[in-house]
Amino acid sequence: MRFRKIKRLLRDLFDFSRNRIYTGDTSVCLKDPLAKMQHCRIKLDGDSRLNLKPGVRLDHVRIQIADGSCLTIAAGTILCDVDICIWNHSSVSIGERCDIRTVRMVVENGKAEIGSDNHMSPGEKAEMPCINVSHGSIFIEDHNNLKNTIWVRFGGVLHIGRFNCINEGTELRCDDSIRIGSFNMISYNCDIWDTNTHSRYTLEEKQEMFAGTFPKIGLEKVKPKTLPVVIGDGNWIGKYACILKGTRIGNNVSVGTRAIASNMDLEDGRTLVPEKSTVL
Repeated sequence: MRFRKIKRLLRDLFDFSRNRIYTGDTSVCLKDPLAKMQHCRIKLDGDSRLNLKPGVRLDHVRIQIADGSCLTIAAGTILCDVDICIWNHSSVSIGERCDIRTVRMVVENGKAEIGSDNHMSPGEKAEMPCINVSHGSIFIEDHNNLKNTIWVRFGGVLHIGRFNCINEGTELRCDDSIRIGSFNMISYNCDIWDTNTHSRYTLEEKQEMFAGTFPKIGLEKVKPKTLPVVIGDGNWIGKYACILKGTRIGNNVSVGTRAIASNMDLEDGRTLVPEKSTVL
């Protein structure tokens, strides 16, 4: 009976011939009959919840929500060619007037809060950006242009401020804490990691782990060594730069192309460049 009621409501709001919506023990809250969906596939089960606010537009979007998880999309937001998978008591909220295109988001036992007026896309020369959260949290404030990939694990917390541009090919890996301020320009193919990403194991431990998880190899059971990363406001980080664990960058700092910062402090206004090339 409950499924029939939900299905009738959805049929009234959307062109059901173009969309596929599967509901189990779920709650669907659709606030506005002007919300638009085209060629979407949505699966809700396990007491999950989907909240669509006024003026939301979904185009070629695939959403799966399970295990008491919740997705809220605020007014005026556009999602196009987006994959979202949320499970294990997770929550994702996307703020007003966001424009998210060709992005994959996976959240397991975690939380993602994306503020208003954010733009996310692959850029012109990169693969689909992925946002992966497993036992961690992401907080993104407003007016960011993000084309990068994000990995959060082991209870890590990633915070991104306002009016940042992070370009394609750049990867944020957070197993502890990464905090990026506001008004930063982060170039292409940069690595910002607060973690070694892998722990050290004996050969026997590796043999057992790899055989047990094959064809997936390298899955971590133990949290690697980590140190927080802090990036202040108004910084420029050049192409192929690496900002590694324990690094603290102040305000108005320039990090040159291919420079590496590891467990160091860069005070306000400083410039970091790689070592001078040598002719042999």
